[in-house]
Amino acid sequence: MYKNRPLGPYRTLPELTANQHLIGDRYATRNGLLKRYRVEYRPNKHGAFSDSLTFHKRFERKLLAVFHEMFPQATSADTLAYRNYLRGYVGSWDYIHLFLLAESTIRLRKHFGDTLTAAEQAYMDVRAAIVKHDDAILEKPEPGAYFDEEYRLNQQQARTLFDLMQADVKYAILAKIMITELAWAQQTHVDADDTKRDMHRFISGYLVPRMIYGPLSGSDAETWREFLADQIAGWWD
Repeated sequence: MYKNRPLGPYRTLPELTANQHLIGDRYATRNGLLKRYRVEYRPNKHGAFSDSLTFHKRFERKLLAVFHEMFPQATSADTLAYRNYLRGYVGSWDYIHLFLLAESTIRLRKHFGDTLTAAEQAYMDVRAAIVKHDDAILEKPEPGAYFDEEYRLNQQQARTLFDLMQADVKYAILAKIMITELAWAQQTHVDADDTKRDMHRFISGYLVPRMIYGPLSGSDAETWREFLADQIAGWWD
C-alpha cells in the first residue's frame, strides 16, 4: 500500500557552527541537516510522492571525484556536506546552476584556505554585483532598466566563467559535467533539440579541446567566449 507522505522543505540553520560548512547560501552538515532530495511533487491516485534524483548518479560520482582531486584535504564530513549540497540544490535544471556550481567551488577554495586566483576573484566580483542587483528589486526600479542591467550582468557572468575555464582546467571539467547533464535533462523544453545541439557544440568545440590541449587563444577563444555569453541564457528558460 502506498502512503501519502507530505514533502517537507529543506531545513536550514540560522547560524554556522564549528562542524558545519556553508556552501552557497544553505547549510550542508555532517548530520545531514538538508533533507534527502525532494525535487518534485506529483499527486496521483496513490497520493503524493517524491522523485529520486533528477540527474544520473554518474553526475554526482563525477563531481565528487573532481571535488576530491581539487580538495585532497577534505574530510569525510566535507564530502558529505558537498554531496548534500548537490542533492539539495541541483534539483530543478536551469543554466543558473552552472554559475552556482562554479561559485560554490570558489567558496570551497576559500573554506580550505586557498588563495583565489585573479580569474576566481573576478568571477566572485560579478556574482556579488548580481546579488546586489537582485536585492535592488525591493526598491521597485523601472522594469526596463532593471532587466537591461540583469541581461548585461548575466552576459558578464558568462564571460568571466569562460575566463575561469581558460585559467583553470578544473572549471572546464566541472562545466563539461554540468552541461552534459543539462543536455540530458532537456525533456520538455520547447526548443530542446536546438538547445542540445548548442550545448554539444560548446562541449565538442571548446570544452573538450580545452581539456586536452590547454587554453584556446586569439580569435578562437573570443569566438567561444561570446558564444557562451550569447547562448547560455537560452539553455533553459
